[in-house]
Amino acid sequence: MRLHAAPTTRRRQKWHGWVAGLFPVAEPAGLPRAFVIGGYALGAALLSAVALLRQSGAPATSTVWAEDGRVFYAQALRMSFGRTLFTTYNGYAQFVPRLLAQIARGAPPARAAEVFALAGAISFALTAGLVFHMSKGHIAAPLVRVLLVAAMVLLPIATSELLDNILNVPWWLFFAAFWALLWRPQTAPGQAVAGAVCFLASASEPLVALFIPLAVVRTFAFRARREHAATAGLVLGLLYQGVARLVGGTKPFPPASLHGIGQDYAERAGLALLGGMRGSDWLISQNPTVAVAVGALIVCVVVVAGLSVERPLVTTHRAHQQRPRLVGELLRALRARRQHVVEHQATCACVSPASSFTVVAIAVPLPQKLARFDVQPRAFCLGLGR
Repeated sequence: MRLHAAPTTRRRQKWHGWVAGLFPVAEPAGLPRAFVIGGYALGAALLSAVALLRQSGAPATSTVWAEDGRVFYAQALRMSFGRTLFTTYNGYAQFVPRLLAQIARGAPPARAAEVFALAGAISFALTAGLVFHMSKGHIAAPLVRVLLVAAMVLLPIATSELLDNILNVPWWLFFAAFWALLWRPQTAPGQAVAGAVCFLASASEPLVALFIPLAVVRTFAFRARREHAATAGLVLGLLYQGVARLVGGTKPFPPASLHGIGQDYAERAGLALLGGMRGSDWLISQNPTVAVAVGALIVCVVVVAGLSVERPLVTTHRAHQQRPRLVGELLRALRARRQHVVEHQATCACVSPASSFTVVAIAVPLPQKLARFDVQPRAFCLGLGR
């Protein structure tokens, strides 16, 4: 007589299998600690240099991004540190830019541009290094994770706004918070880092609240307190945002309509993925209809390419094949029609569409594609190996 598992038991097993695939534990590196530390230090230095060199025209160390100078630096000079932490801009707090502005405050005014550029580049490099480390559970092959980090620093739209300033550091932390919530560090320092990343991200950008569904799943999936450092950091950062909003009392950023989200995504996430801001702006100015069609085609090609690559099971859990898609789908609703002004020291200004608001919508779906090449890297046309 064959015995069948109770429906409740099967559902519980299916749930645990799905959770195991969503929050895998990475295997130890198996390398000497000094070698690992040296590798991360070298990678951070290289990424910082690339970020600084990617700015065209005037050097990054000779320019000051709009809000870096007229908002964060100016307020840091005339306000106390504690007051700046609870002074909102556009209706929300920017914890990390406020901290970095204090570094510039301590430097001579003539060196402020260098401080801002270096702070932005180094912050980006550190965040990219964390993404490389935290994504190991989902993407074990080091060379594939290198592609993930390369996609950050070489993002075509990154040169428009995202690099070498302190205002847009929270957008990189936004992406890092996604991985921090999926990461399962087995040491106390790692858990502290996961909590800090989520706190810094949510305390600097309230849109990180879109990761709450992922945090809720993690909360119900694990009972041990050590598993909830990232969730705690996310919650504390959002609480800080609420307090700052109450104390700040500034006028919030005007709400945008949800009309045209699909068009915006096709233009700023699809078309800009290959054309960058200049190419996208040129095609949009020449023929908006063609620009939307080309952008939508690029998005479809990327999605189909990612879904078409077969990925065999590597554990006994069927759910290990699944990758977190809910957050990526939610982030596709982010609209990118705000504008910023780039102010150079020579008081030269130019206006460009806000590419910073599309970085997460582009970056978050990328791991889903890269993870499919993880077990069989030879499926890459480049023939990457473990």
